[in-house]
Amino acid sequence: MKQMDTFFGIRFGSFILIWVVLLVTIFKTVEPKTILSSLILYSIPIALDYFGHAPLEERNVKRRNLSLWTAIGLTILCLAFLLIDVNIQWFIDNLYVKSFLCIISSFFVFFAGLDWVGYSTESEFAYRKKIREAQKLHQETYRFEERVKEKRKNAQEV
Repeated sequence: MKQMDTFFGIRFGSFILIWVVLLVTIFKTVEPKTILSSLILYSIPIALDYFGHAPLEERNVKRRNLSLWTAIGLTILCLAFLLIDVNIQWFIDNLYVKSFLCIISSFFVFFAGLDWVGYSTESEFAYRKKIREAQKLHQETYRFEERVKEKRKNAQEV
């Protein structure tokens, strides 16, 4: 049996936990601003998480891009409703709409599970290790003295 990536397993578990908290908020709250704010607080960390991924395999790249842009789109949509202050109470009171929001938000949990499996391949392990080694090498070669010189040079130009 192949080894599964522990980080992505913990990430999947945290996505489930955060999703359950969101569901409770959606079904127990009747205030639209609370639901929209909860959706924003749900989707922003997901977008930031996917932004940092650098997958190797094409299917993982597609899943990363789809999740990233869906989270960004959901955030923008919710922010627009909050900022424009549109009356969406009738929309939020509808049980079908709440169920639809649950299904849309479960999309991220499903993809987190797929990420756990997709990022646990040998090629993805090796690729992430190669990236970490390159970053470590860059940090070792970019010494403190060089950073100080660069900061001083930038300060003089301003």
